[in-house]
Amino acid sequence: MATAVIEQIVTEGLNLHPPSMIRRELKLPAVPDLATVILGMRRTGKTWFMYQAIGDLLDEGIPRERILYINFEDDRLGELDHRQMRLIEEEYFRRFPELRNELVWFFLDEVQEVGGWESYTRTLLDRRGPRLILSGSSSRLLSGEVATQMRGRSLTLEVKPFSFREYLKWRGLSPERYPEGSTRPLMEKSFLEYLDTGGFPAVLPLEDMFHRQLLQNYVNTVIFRDVIDRWGVTNITLLKYVVRRLLVSCSCRTSVNRIFKEARSQGLHCSKNTVYDYLGYLEDAYMVESMFIETASERRRMTNPRKVYAIDPGLVNAFVGQSGGWGLGRALEDAVFVELRRRGRTPSYVMLKDGFEIDFSFRDEAGEQILMQVCSKLDEQNVLERETRALAADPRKVRRQIITLHEERNITRDGLEIEILPAWKWFINI
Repeated sequence: MATAVIEQIVTEGLNLHPPSMIRRELKLPAVPDLATVILGMRRTGKTWFMYQAIGDLLDEGIPRERILYINFEDDRLGELDHRQMRLIEEEYFRRFPELRNELVWFFLDEVQEVGGWESYTRTLLDRRGPRLILSGSSSRLLSGEVATQMRGRSLTLEVKPFSFREYLKWRGLSPERYPEGSTRPLMEKSFLEYLDTGGFPAVLPLEDMFHRQLLQNYVNTVIFRDVIDRWGVTNITLLKYVVRRLLVSCSCRTSVNRIFKEARSQGLHCSKNTVYDYLGYLEDAYMVESMFIETASERRRMTNPRKVYAIDPGLVNAFVGQSGGWGLGRALEDAVFVELRRRGRTPSYVMLKDGFEIDFSFRDEAGEQILMQVCSKLDEQNVLERETRALAADPRKVRRQIITLHEERNITRDGLEIEILPAWKWFINI
């Protein structure tokens, strides 16, 4: 690689000044001798979170020359390997030799683009070199390699699309203030718009037609860059079928075996293992995530249908529209799942012996077990009956909730209290 390119890249990385932005509700951990790994689907805001972290360091009084930002998706860098990666470090310390044994920060964006990056970053950690902040759009390539190569020397943060709280901030509304009276309808309207558009930052300012096009482009980018290019997939027709089938099935129980049989009935040649692989690749790229049945049996967990959720309900809305029954109820359930994962919860769904299903079972931050149903409306008696009977049928001493779009009240069924909460209020956690 030409020396002039390295010099230019380092110069730009040192001169980058964070633009104004909506502040994400994440904070970079300040732990010495550990790398921070920032993971998430493309376009969720990993780079902007890095900018936020750089801005925080500058606000703390850290001199600008101690902070280097490099984006390894820059086309000028070409096909890098770890030996060429060292040239960036050498160029930096050539400029600031006095900082070689001082505390400096290297922000390495989309680092998985560099062949052998993991051994090089481990070397930096071993010799107590720069504090490393790494980002990438592959859970397997990054978190897996980090676990192998760094052996307890890293912390992982996941960046998802805007939460509803962050979305409100983007709209200039305060999620900190309880929206009483006339502002409550505005909060409800904002939440419906959030379910439709989603939380990908670059999409929000666009008109409907353009934001749908951009979200569709995000899906295609994942297909081609994070699956086809990364994993060498050649059956592109089957891959696109699996993507669409998964997105259409979001918030529903989904059987890989059923997808396999349906693909075969469409004349697509494949094996069941191939469908499993493709699902794994899409989860690796953070586009979808599986949730399993609540059970102590690993065999039952893996043989029962899973439920698949998209990283953002707006992504599904843009890609499949109203096909397959996608609507407010399933969009709300998808958003609730993503919010639970954002809060660090690991939910499962519950199937009771009488066939009743409970959408989510999880423990909150205090360790309390919660059973939760998600339903857009409870305005018909049979809907309320359906949603509450499963909660009441579970014999455990737990907290029971229903998340809906508008209602807020407590009811009792079979001697058990059930909280009904409006989604906007649960999402801003007041």
